[in-house]
Amino acid sequence: MADDAQDEEPTFDEALVMELLSRAAAEGGGQRAAANVKLTAGAAKTCAELLRLFVLEARDRAEAEARSEGDETIRPEHLEAALAELLADFS
Repeated sequence: MADDAQDEEPTFDEALVMELLSRAAAEGGGQRAAANVKLTAGAAKTCAELLRLFVLEARDRAEAEARSEGDETIRPEHLEAALAELLADFS
């Protein structure tokens, strides 16, 4: 039953994930590297899930930052304040 609820969670489209990975490879190693990016369907789905979790964690940390400042609305500066630690945790 818990698996059914998890399947309903919005996530990133696998084609979007492939495009993001291809662009990152192109920036890091040129067009040839981007052309060599190949993932199985399972790997693309896993990458999409990791991206979803990263975005949710960023949102949660930005929300905590906003609350610590007494704000009810998350603003870009709250996200910026949380990003350095978030990126360090994910590296």
